[in-house]
Amino acid sequence: MNYTNISLCNIFYINLERSSDRRRNMEKQFYLFSFPFTKINAIDGAHLSTSQVSRCNQGARILRGSAPMTQNEIGCFLSHQAAWQKIIKTGKPAFIFEDDVIFLDDIDTVINNIMNLPNPPDFIKLGGARKRYSLPIIPVSKNKKLSLLLNYNSGSHAYFLSVSGAYTLLNATETFSEAVELFFRFILV
Repeated sequence: MNYTNISLCNIFYINLERSSDRRRNMEKQFYLFSFPFTKINAIDGAHLSTSQVSRCNQGARILRGSAPMTQNEIGCFLSHQAAWQKIIKTGKPAFIFEDDVIFLDDIDTVINNIMNLPNPPDFIKLGGARKRYSLPIIPVSKNKKLSLLLNYNSGSHAYFLSVSGAYTLLNATETFSEAVELFFRFILV
């Protein structure tokens, strides 16, 4: 495939250092598609500092009647924030993948076509397996469409984020009180 605009973006994946099997699987998939990629070292919930834990507003969760966030959920959120910071540092939008995704055969076409959009949105969620209700906007491959979701879509496993979108998300999450996939649900609908 001719990646006409692939150099205009980054491809990041988030991976815990101790999850070498997931790292190998992701890198194998990236090599298969000849994608340039950068690993974002995930923040391990088992080794959070007091400062990192204090970024989570557990009081807001309790007021809503929710259980406190787990250490792993806090680590996951902080890991996504690290990816958003890297987008700002590089000045390029990025596709961000968690390390347990499995690429479909046409992911290269999807990425290329998103990068070729004249005015891509700040955030595009990729993937998922549940039934969703959506309004198709534009095709991005033979079998995939960029769509406006009309119902809840869980997960933070794969998404595109612009530089301005990264600034917006970081500014909105100086403190946070939801797991990152739930935050996406609340902030982006």
